[in-house]
Amino acid sequence: MPHTPTMNNYLQAFVHAAGAATVDMIVRFDAQRDTPELFEAASLQLPVLRELMASLRLGIPLVPSSRIGSFGNFVRLPNHYRSVCFLIPGPDGELSGAIAFKGTEPLLPDFPDYLAWMLNAPFRTSSLPLGLHFPLDMKLPPCAMWIDECRHEQEISSRIQGQYLLEHGKLAKLPVPLFVMQLTTAQLERYRDCVRALLPTMAFDRVATKIAAGLGVEVYYYPSLPVRAADLFTMEVKSAYRAVLNAKALERTFNHWIELMADLLALGYMPYAPWHHGMGAYVDPGNACIDGGFNDLLTIVPFDSIPNGQLLWVSLDQSIHLLAHSILTMCAGATGMMPPAQPEQFPAAVAYVNSRLRRYVRSRAHSARVDARLVRVLESPSVEDVCRHLRETQRDPGAAQFRQSQQAASLVPSDAVGHFTGVPLAGSAPGNV
Repeated sequence: MPHTPTMNNYLQAFVHAAGAATVDMIVRFDAQRDTPELFEAASLQLPVLRELMASLRLGIPLVPSSRIGSFGNFVRLPNHYRSVCFLIPGPDGELSGAIAFKGTEPLLPDFPDYLAWMLNAPFRTSSLPLGLHFPLDMKLPPCAMWIDECRHEQEISSRIQGQYLLEHGKLAKLPVPLFVMQLTTAQLERYRDCVRALLPTMAFDRVATKIAAGLGVEVYYYPSLPVRAADLFTMEVKSAYRAVLNAKALERTFNHWIELMADLLALGYMPYAPWHHGMGAYVDPGNACIDGGFNDLLTIVPFDSIPNGQLLWVSLDQSIHLLAHSILTMCAGATGMMPPAQPEQFPAAVAYVNSRLRRYVRSRAHSARVDARLVRVLESPSVEDVCRHLRETQRDPGAAQFRQSQQAASLVPSDAVGHFTGVPLAGSAPGNV
């Protein structure tokens, strides 16, 4: 059960001021123990991190409500349905960064009301309300983090940060995983009982197995409050960040996005692939942060998972369009307009990304890490490229099912052919087969 803090630790005063509590959970990943090189790099950037993580081992903070807004140094941004952040004060009073907690919502005292609200709340362009979009469309437990989702996001984020640190000598402006916690059996049972009571049977059945496997809380460090481009359409957020919405600041943010995307491409990671349709990408408006960084690397795709040049080309093209959409979204937010419903109709934004991305990738092409296919895709295509991609996508119109050629004639009896076509073959008797 949640308990009020009594221990003398870094977070105690902040938890008390927020009217919050803390809760014990099962530690599945601890950066200080499991990725010490990332922990040390993050500690250089945030000296208080060691003390802060020691506090979190004693209990994960739970804000008193699921509502948006501030609870002392804790804040839930609009549209951040599964996360709340702790703002880390610096020695000079400036913000030193944020600790994000993804997945504490099932443990909050008003969770049943929050889930009931979600079952009627619209969600972006989905035809489903928010509370049904997760179980029916995403196949994920609503208002919660499936433990495998926590682990996978932690693993890929830690791996990319480790490779970036080796290549550049510093951390990328991406999440640095600190903990993965797992809900206890009692905590999980309370969530399951509540969700089963409120969800339609079909929706609950879609996620029952994942709930049984466990739920988690992902804790990560980010060097600022992770405000996304899509958040700028809330007046409070736009007013608070007006200083980064002038033309010069926008250009700086967009260049940071494109350069970081180029860095990750050079390390062998594609932002998006077609099989993640509907699941988002780190470059989309819901994950591109206004400080020039990105969040949510869950759907990033290693190059070695992309089997051929045609699919790599399509993946990169769609990734570029997603980042162009983020640029359009932030420009629209800065100028008081709504984001375009069909961003593909704005080729200038795509050309903006394309030209700069080519330049950044070319500057890294000397690295042995850079996939030769990536360099080739970003150059002007040749006739040979067109023919190669045609061969890679060519389909045999007769190969609807796997078969060995020498057996093809024996798969269907000759009289059955007549049955299906309505024309008996010579030598066969009409009638049912």
